[in-house]
Amino acid sequence: MRAMKTESGQDRRETVEVVKRNWRAEVETAQVYRELAARETDEKRKGILNRMAEAEERHAQRWEKKLADLGEPIPTLPDSLGRRLQRWLNRALGTEITLDDDEITAAGWFDRAFLRGPQDPDKFRMPRADSIARRLI
Repeated sequence: MRAMKTESGQDRRETVEVVKRNWRAEVETAQVYRELAARETDEKRKGILNRMAEAEERHAQRWEKKLADLGEPIPTLPDSLGRRLQRWLNRALGTEITLDDDEITAAGWFDRAFLRGPQDPDKFRMPRADSIARRLI
């Protein structure tokens, strides 16, 4: 008889909460891209924003499947004061946001070539394993 590995109740709850947080991040990001695309007048930029929204929606579907596999219902994303404020900011700021190389360096944004090289542990740490940033690497 094969022994089955079981997850403790606490581990399962933590797993469900991480999956729900990841789902929420994907859904919120997709909504932002859709809202920006709806207001964009440049067709090329509108297309890019819509494709980005579609990618985030596909990611959300993966998290939904994981929740279903765990026997959990798909959460809803309530309209909150924070979400309304975010929509207002998106309308006010639009898509005309640019970053120069100094800002990218200061923010600690790195490309894959950098990450493949040797790193000084005092100056650089990889993002947490359950973070979106880590998945992008």
